Amino acid sequence: MAKDNVLDMTQGDIMKQIVSFALPILGGNIFQELYNVIDTLIVGKTLGVSKLAAVGSTGSLLFFVIGFIMGLSGGCAVITSQRFGAGDEAGVKKSVAAHIAISALITLLTTVAITLNTGTFLQWLRTNADIYDDAYIYTFIMFAGMPGAVLYNCLASSLRAVGDSKTPLYFIVFSSLLNISLDLFFIIVCKWDVAGAAAATVIAMITSGILCAIVIWKRTPILIPKRDSWQELGHIIWEELKVGVPMGIQFSVIAFGFMVLQYVLNSFGSVAVAAFTVGSRVQSLMINPVAAMGVVMATYVGQNFGAKKWDRIFLGVRKSLAFTAIFTIAMGLLVWLLNTVIIHMFVDRDEQQVIDLARQFLAWSCPLVWTLTFVFVTRGSLQGLGDGVTPMLGGFLELIMRVAIPLGLSASLGYTAVCIASPAAWITCGVLMTTVFMVRVHRMHAAMPASS
Repeated sequence: MAKDNVLDMTQGDIMKQIVSFALPILGGNIFQELYNVIDTLIVGKTLGVSKLAAVGSTGSLLFFVIGFIMGLSGGCAVITSQRFGAGDEAGVKKSVAAHIAISALITLLTTVAITLNTGTFLQWLRTNADIYDDAYIYTFIMFAGMPGAVLYNCLASSLRAVGDSKTPLYFIVFSSLLNISLDLFFIIVCKWDVAGAAAATVIAMITSGILCAIVIWKRTPILIPKRDSWQELGHIIWEELKVGVPMGIQFSVIAFGFMVLQYVLNSFGSVAVAAFTVGSRVQSLMINPVAAMGVVMATYVGQNFGAKKWDRIFLGVRKSLAFTAIFTIAMGLLVWLLNTVIIHMFVDRDEQQVIDLARQFLAWSCPLVWTLTFVFVTRGSLQGLGDGVTPMLGGFLELIMRVAIPLGLSASLGYTAVCIASPAAWITCGVLMTTVFMVRVHRMHAAMPASS
């Protein structure tokens, strides 16, 4: 099925398809993170370290909610990709209808519930008094704009499920440039302070979602539900929730670990918060390319699972592991060599304490970022097989590491305990994901005849 702006990944050269599908997702992830980085850079350079700490202190709380939305959308889209791989066009439309219904409900619940409790969440995180007001304003605006994040993630994940990774890229690029322009206008010209940074992000997200909807309507009719697609949705909603909810919980559990990390971090003061904000932004630039492979493998494996091409699944995963490992090793080395130059982009050179703590953070991340290869590639592959439970358990394992290390070791190791929490979580989760995936593959081969 190579029409309607889609890509059938159940046939043809495996690595060529994976790379061609991955590059737009990779570009989109980098661009999305880039505008988060530039957002941080603009705040740090124009408003100062205190405002930077206020914006950075909300990151784990925002990811707790947005991460659940991303995971839920990705899980729903797995069912769409399986229907597409099986050549079931009516099933694809029904899956999209179910996805839209779930997203509408999530939008209503999250927007209302969380905006009403923003202050409570910030108090739980022990947000420092000197940055509390700015953190509240920024977080409230971001949560109020949650419908934009839901809309974009629902439509972008549906497009990727049928092999279109280019359209989401185009709109991420557009929204990134729009966000940067609005950042400069709202912060420098309008003097809206941190509220301007939040408003710019919300407007960019909503615009991306609307543009995705327009493209689907005009160019991807397979994703447009018909009238009968909305009938008797109960069964497929349950199917999507079985995969999507564990994936959403997985993201939120990981985010909760970051919230505990933030709780410990806040006790070290605003300078440490600012340094962590800079370090984590740079770390995200390294992580997002690897995360792209997780999205790719969920779609690739989902389509081939629907087509019952077991050998093709295993071969694709093996090649993706090798490709991603080489890339992450090179990325970690590059950031490690240039860490001081990169950090100076965020803060003035006279902020030596912030610079030193940010360098310490990256000194732990850069040598170990390659271990994420096994986390994202095998986790995405398990999700493509319809297994949402194992990735969720991996999320709980990451939570344990991110909670136990800062809480247990911060008294003796100080800020270093915050630095080593994420690498420890990567390694333990990677071991679990890889082990379970290999067991699943061997069971598939034993139970069913291999096909090419």
